[in-house]
Amino acid sequence: MGIKKKLAGLIAKIRSYSKPDPNGPKLTSKQLAEKFKAENEAEKLTIKSLHGKAKLRAWLKWFFLFPIKWCWVNFRDWRIVAIFSVWCAVLSSEVWGCYLMALLTLGTSASAWWLGIANACWAWWLIPDPLSQFMLYVIFLTIGTKAVIDRIAGKRKKT
Repeated sequence: MGIKKKLAGLIAKIRSYSKPDPNGPKLTSKQLAEKFKAENEAEKLTIKSLHGKAKLRAWLKWFFLFPIKWCWVNFRDWRIVAIFSVWCAVLSSEVWGCYLMALLTLGTSASAWWLGIANACWAWWLIPDPLSQFMLYVIFLTIGTKAVIDRIAGKRKKT
C-alpha cells in the first residue's frame, strides 16, 4: 500500500472522530471520548500481536499520532481548552515574561538585555527541532492534568 493511501486512511480515521454516523445519534463529548478510548485499546492489542520490526513501526506510529488524535477528540470540551491554555501560558512565561520586563524597562540598557533573553528563549521553544518540542510538552501536560482531574472527579462520584 502506498504512503498516500496510508496517510489518507489515517486522516479519514482522525476525521471520523468528529463526524458521527449520519444514521445514528449525535455523540456527546463523553461518548466520543469513550469511543476513542475503546478504539485506542483495540489498536494497542493489535500492535501487541505483531512481531519484529512491524511491531516497532506500529508502536512508533501510535506514539506519534496519539497526541494528535487525543487533541482532535478532546478539544471539544471547554475545560480541556482552558487547561491547555494555562499550560501554554505557564511554559511560555519565560518568553512573554521577558518581553514584559523589556516593556517595563523601556528606555534603559536593561531593555535590550531583556529583549535578547526573550528572543533567545523564543527561538529555543518555537523553532521545531528534536531538542525543543514545546507543543508536545503542553499536550502531554494537558493529558496528565486531565487524567488527574478525571481521577479526582471519579472518586467524588463514588462517595
